[in-house]
Amino acid sequence: MSILTNPKIWRVFLLIALGLTTLYFLYLVRSILPPFAWAVVLAYLLNPLVVLLECHGIPRMFGILLIYLGLAALVVLLVTVGLPTMSDEIDELVSVLPHYTQHAQDLVQNAQNEYAQAPLPHSVREAIDQGIERVQVTIIQVLRDLVQGMIGLFSGVLGLVLVPFLAFYILKDVELIKKKLISLLPKSCRGDILTICQEIDQVLSSFIRGHLMVCCLVGVLTGVSMFLLGVKFSLIIGLIAGIADLVPYIGPIISAIPAVGLAMLQSPLLAVYVVIVFIVIHQIESNVITPKIMGDCVGLHPLVVVFALLAGGHLLGIVGLLLAVPGVAVVRVVANYFYQKILNTE
Repeated sequence: MSILTNPKIWRVFLLIALGLTTLYFLYLVRSILPPFAWAVVLAYLLNPLVVLLECHGIPRMFGILLIYLGLAALVVLLVTVGLPTMSDEIDELVSVLPHYTQHAQDLVQNAQNEYAQAPLPHSVREAIDQGIERVQVTIIQVLRDLVQGMIGLFSGVLGLVLVPFLAFYILKDVELIKKKLISLLPKSCRGDILTICQEIDQVLSSFIRGHLMVCCLVGVLTGVSMFLLGVKFSLIIGLIAGIADLVPYIGPIISAIPAVGLAMLQSPLLAVYVVIVFIVIHQIESNVITPKIMGDCVGLHPLVVVFALLAGGHLLGIVGLLLAVPGVAVVRVVANYFYQKILNTE
């Protein structure tokens, strides 16, 4: 039988062609994919709760509705309890913002006047001017990126509204989706792939729980520290710190900028204390909390977690920081599975 008439060769060729065509189609419609991707993530997070309710005799559809009602009640409770405090802080921030802006302008003007009158050598002044110019360019670029990010966030709000509805249908038909996907796998390697996928599922779910735990701890530590230091709007700062910490290493820098800025407007010495606190929290988080919690959750040694984060950030930037730990954990699962299989066949 020649290669051209071999049905297995043609089947592989068709599968590759179908896969490439699907990837190209997804690339063409990539702008509408985020809501579907977030819906998959939400369904993945909620599915264990649905399964738990099913184990207690609650039908799947009714269990999904119960979970959605519970989440809605939780949101209402958080808004009812937390919104007044948050609203008071936001109102206060808006009311004092003109004063803070004027105060910041006065500080900059005084610094410029003192710098202009300082008896500095020409070479030193030129070096300082170049450094200030680089800092200004960096700040402008960061602000531009933040504004573009906020615009993108608000423009994507409509798409995010679809996420709970899309996740509902995924949860409702998840078993049917699984069966369809399994039927596409070759029977010869179906068992191996399913076993690996189950182990990866356990690792990823543990990673998500651990990551959310780290974010909550950082948010609470930051908010409490700012409150004890007497920094205004400590609740908002803590909330920003917890959300920003979703991005390892970069998140603390993002949350430190508004905290230090607000503290500087209260007192330069207070701003120094805030910088010290953020450095301490960041060091504790990156060297103790994250390696320990994430290592325990995904079964990696803390040193491996630190190395994965550093390597991921070096190679792929923010995306690398986000995918480093789960990526290494998945590679470990696959490598360990085939290693054990090779040992058992010897």
